[in-house]
Amino acid sequence: MRGTNGSRYAIAKSLGMPSSTLYYQKKLPEKDRALKIRIEEALRYYPSYGHRRLAPHLQVNKKRILSLSDGFLRHFSSPCISRHRNLLRSAARLSRWRQ
Repeated sequence: MRGTNGSRYAIAKSLGMPSSTLYYQKKLPEKDRALKIRIEEALRYYPSYGHRRLAPHLQVNKKRILSLSDGFLRHFSSPCISRHRNLLRSAARLSRWRQ
């Protein structure tokens, strides 16, 4: 950053980001890379797993999995399962209403 015309604050402001971002360095890049590979391997075998199921499977905290997932994890159940649940709920409501 030195040698440019302007301070880090001015550069960050021109890029539209906080100046603290320019100072940030990840603490565990090697471990993070290894865990991301383990997450991707687990998702190949268990594609319906979300962060809650992956955490005990990989024996790590769910927050760590969420921070590394970059949006490729499903944060909801698969459409067929949720559709089945909704049909069961509506059938139960109808049966209660008819009585």
